[in-house]
Amino acid sequence: RKILSSIQLAYQYIPKFLQVGVLEWNKGSVTFENNSKILAEATSSDSVRGWSFSVILIDEAAFVKDWETFSASVLPTISSGKTTKLIMLSTPNGLNHFHKTWKDAVEGRSEFQTIEVPWYKVGGRDEAWKKKTLSDLNFDMEKFDQEYSCSFQGSSGTLISGSKLKSLVHETPLNQKEGFYQYQMPDKTKSYVMVCDVSEGKGLDYSTIQVIDVSKMPYNQVATFRSNLITPTDFASKIHLIGKLYNEASCLIEINSIGETVAYILHNDFEYPNILRTENAGRLGKKITHKMGKTIDNGIKMSVQTKATGCSLLKLIVEADQLILNDHNTIEELSRFSRKGR
Repeated sequence: RKILSSIQLAYQYIPKFLQVGVLEWNKGSVTFENNSKILAEATSSDSVRGWSFSVILIDEAAFVKDWETFSASVLPTISSGKTTKLIMLSTPNGLNHFHKTWKDAVEGRSEFQTIEVPWYKVGGRDEAWKKKTLSDLNFDMEKFDQEYSCSFQGSSGTLISGSKLKSLVHETPLNQKEGFYQYQMPDKTKSYVMVCDVSEGKGLDYSTIQVIDVSKMPYNQVATFRSNLITPTDFASKIHLIGKLYNEASCLIEINSIGETVAYILHNDFEYPNILRTENAGRLGKKITHKMGKTIDNGIKMSVQTKATGCSLLKLIVEADQLILNDHNTIEELSRFSRKGR
């Protein structure tokens, strides 16, 4: 409603000969005598469903929760035409959907035009204002850069350094369908590894697949899959299909909780040949094995020790530019992945 209030205020100050007659004037909408209308609604997926608009303005777009659901229901309400517009206003909020939209526009991958207004382009703001504002923020330069310098920052305390996160650039998928994002086509001469994380498929956490080309360093992320609704059985089928596509890629599944079921289905029902197994290695945690037996796991059970080791290796190869990340969703997840509490 703040934007509508600003529009109403601006309307009152324009010359009378430019003002159109008003039929309705309230906190939620304005209707003019030429039948045009301005509505202010909350950023929910059902707020404007069924309407048709010439212009949609989304304020604080970077802070819209569940952007995928919101955009799928709201953006189609823009009526077709050469003058229709979608405007998104926001301060940055990490490396999320708004960051992706901004980067796509800057790099010419979309039709959006960018306008950046950092603090020094606002009248009345000088070095003295900056010093006072920094003092009010306890000299938190990262917060100042995000709020006033239009700088996209990762969450504080992230596993991957903030400077590295800002340098990661996603690519446009070659193919994208039902949660599957493909950045490079399979190459029969290359070796691939799949890493699979399993959720329960109840709309909460995502079941994910990362496909990595490990033929040479730097390793290269060539495809991903993510869904928070897929069942364990269907997820096993998806792993099988993607694995077959990428030369029967070696597959490592996280088997805590429901993951064990997925690994069982993949091994027994689909007879997938390249499931990576692990066994205890004492103080070293776990190690990959090709053996089978009662003490051998069809995947890897995460523990405090194995998770710490995995995070350390991920940090090392990403910050040393030995893993090329192409997927926006992966980069966004890393921007929120903290050293503690995850």
